[in-house]
Amino acid sequence: MKNYLLLLLCVVSLGIVSCDEDPPVVEDLVYAGDNANSPVLPPGIYEFAARFPASFTDDFTGQTLESVDINLYEIPAVLELRIYGAGSATAPGSVLYSEVITDNVVANSRNSIFLRDPIELTDQELWISVRASQSVEQQVMGCDAGPRDPNGDRFFASDGSNWTTFNAFASPESINWNIIGRLSD
Repeated sequence: MKNYLLLLLCVVSLGIVSCDEDPPVVEDLVYAGDNANSPVLPPGIYEFAARFPASFTDDFTGQTLESVDINLYEIPAVLELRIYGAGSATAPGSVLYSEVITDNVVANSRNSIFLRDPIELTDQELWISVRASQSVEQQVMGCDAGPRDPNGDRFFASDGSNWTTFNAFASPESINWNIIGRLSD
């Protein structure tokens, strides 16, 4: 009899807990898997980006980009978070958000950067980028072990190569940058 009462009490308790309001759903804009490494790059200016075309973001229309998570190894002289709007398949459009984050991040860690002005998603393309100005050879941006998504390894080097993929820049590397756009309802 005691076992039945205990079972009944558990069922009633579960029923009460399940009546509570569900927490808000949090979605991610991401291509990368677990962080695995970081390329060593000579001094220069680089951008590491993930492109999220409208066909990717349209499922998230009405949600808000609240923060961006990035994995960093070393902190360069200047580090900036940039979010771009629609451009072309090979280059981003205009800058929607920009913030120098050099003093707000920690080396050898995953960092969450909360946007001062969150961005509401429409059926628009977004590029989420980290721009690094390196005065010495460094490992800055973390990446997974691949395989690469064609939009997960966008790369810009100030040496005149313009926007490309990291795979094209450093073939046969097949990675995705550890850039995660955090959304909320």
